[in-house]
Amino acid sequence: MKPLITNERGRREWLWIVSRVGERAALAAIAGLPGQSKAFPLNIAKALRLELPAEHDLPQTPENVDAARRAGECELANMKKMLKF
Repeated sequence: MKPLITNERGRREWLWIVSRVGERAALAAIAGLPGQSKAFPLNIAKALRLELPAEHDLPQTPENVDAARRAGECELANMKKMLKF
């Protein structure tokens, strides 16, 4: 079984869960989800009795770092344009 990752935050939540309990325990929690519960990171965390942290406390992924760098470079370029008369 695999976690259902639908967005970047979900990917970061899964990484956080695995960092806390290990991949084996996280995957076992998926198998033990009650009823029709889907394997979203939030449901997995609940099954493991973990409370997911705020978004800024989740681990960064290479995609997050690259996106932030590109956004910063774009913002810097716009500021340079504004300063030129």
